[in-house]
Amino acid sequence: MSDIVGLAASIVTLASLALQGGALLLDEINNFKDAPKAIQSLKDDVSSTESIINSLKEMKGSDWALLGPTVAQQTKVAINDCEKAYRGCRESIQDMTRHSREERLSILDQAKVSFFKERHLKAMTGRLHACKLSLNSAVVVATLYSSVRHGSVTEEIKQQISIREAEVVNSLNSTDTQLITTNGELETANLEVAAIESDHVYNRALNVINQMEAERDTLECSRGLLEELRKKVCIEEIEKAAKGNEERITSTVTMGDNFRGVQTGFVTNSTITNTFGGMST
Repeated sequence: MSDIVGLAASIVTLASLALQGGALLLDEINNFKDAPKAIQSLKDDVSSTESIINSLKEMKGSDWALLGPTVAQQTKVAINDCEKAYRGCRESIQDMTRHSREERLSILDQAKVSFFKERHLKAMTGRLHACKLSLNSAVVVATLYSSVRHGSVTEEIKQQISIREAEVVNSLNSTDTQLITTNGELETANLEVAAIESDHVYNRALNVINQMEAERDTLECSRGLLEELRKKVCIEEIEKAAKGNEERITSTVTMGDNFRGVQTGFVTNSTITNTFGGMST
């Protein structure tokens, strides 16, 4: 349990840093005059992810204990990666602002810069979307486990398990598909960079490749969390958690946090609202 408490504390700290990073990224986007639509669209992903991270931040050690240390550790890594994604996107936007006016470039080089800029934006969008997808799945599964904290696995909960299991599997499949696509695009981009003669275009292209590699790393991180969640979001595992929690309650009656609910809502394919750290209010 001490490991879980330590992980829960780390998650709170990293979640706070990620939320700060998200706020800074939103400021950067809002200050980007005449920003491309792809940049403006990042705001929705950032806002949604901030809500999800807030939900994870509110979870207690007892909530993570139900999910287990592996899921807690993977979530911690994913939140940390999300903060890095925010920072990377912010730095990329600052770089785009500095190079918003391409001077003394041939028509061919301008076309190449525009081409790599599109890939850059695509990588940024993909990275933030991957963060949102995996962290939201963590909240969804945590909500299921929280719902059996004070009771048994009802037929209604079993139906929810089936729905959430399908969502996690879909998210995992989507991440796998995006990983394959990103790896293929990285191979192509590396070949194209090798043929570039202009130093200016070459440096810009290298920045894009770095962003694409960061997207790949985020997808792999998200996949690790989703794979662990897939193992957890099944009737057998949730019934086991409910039974174990029932036995602990029987042996030790605890007053305090068990009766303080924190209401959390979050974005998912079909919205759920539940409580972490105690009974619903």
